[in-house]
Amino acid sequence: MFFFNNPIGIRFDIDKLNKHNENHCYGYTAWEIFWKSVHIGLFCNLEKFYHGDSQATLSGSENVFIIAFETGNNKLIKTIRASLTSNKDFNMVCSALQYIEGNDLMLEPLSKVGKFDLLGNFIEEKASGYDALEVLKNVYNYEIQYDKTSYLHTAIKPQAKYEISGEDSQLSEIKPSAGDGCFIATATYGDYNHPKVIEFRKFRDDFLSKKIFGRFFIKVYYLISPHLSGIVRHNTTLKQISQSVLDKIYVKIKNRHQ
Repeated sequence: MFFFNNPIGIRFDIDKLNKHNENHCYGYTAWEIFWKSVHIGLFCNLEKFYHGDSQATLSGSENVFIIAFETGNNKLIKTIRASLTSNKDFNMVCSALQYIEGNDLMLEPLSKVGKFDLLGNFIEEKASGYDALEVLKNVYNYEIQYDKTSYLHTAIKPQAKYEISGEDSQLSEIKPSAGDGCFIATATYGDYNHPKVIEFRKFRDDFLSKKIFGRFFIKVYYLISPHLSGIVRHNTTLKQISQSVLDKIYVKIKNRHQ
């Protein structure tokens, strides 16, 4: 199989997967552990996912299922590996050789599964991504839509954690759920409780949520920011640009109160 970007494969022991969860097939269990071990927002539309039994499994010399993705972001690979290695469930079901990369991975007969778009929706690329889509639906409440023309599925990311109240449908009062944060600001400053992040949340709650344009901005922001924050978090250049922009916005917000 041919990859355009740097690929990495995660190897799961099929026998261990079957013992770990007897209610689902091993592919579903592998995807469930994978999605739960990593932050979905880390991925953008530059990454593509693949899966399948290893070549050695098909020839009868091992029993391994592989989930792979390709990316041009080496920091992302390190982050994913660290998240998986520190995850208890993954360590219970991984094979002795946990990862496979480069030319070795290219020789594996894996099938395309799909990729995330910039809004965080997962787009199936070949009709082989059932297990990955089912986990997104059952664990993360994604809505699965089927295209009768392409015969492919799309997992639609749940709406932002904002409730619309009142009689007016679209732009009535929006109430942030407890724990909702400024994703991009948090990724930029590296701390949910950074003073500037706190100020941005206060500005959202005290000003934006009370204005029509502000509520519209909040709705759009919470659709795209969780995904974009994952990109910013692992790209030093984008983080510097984001901080420069946010610092200027912060100054303007503070000047409003003076």
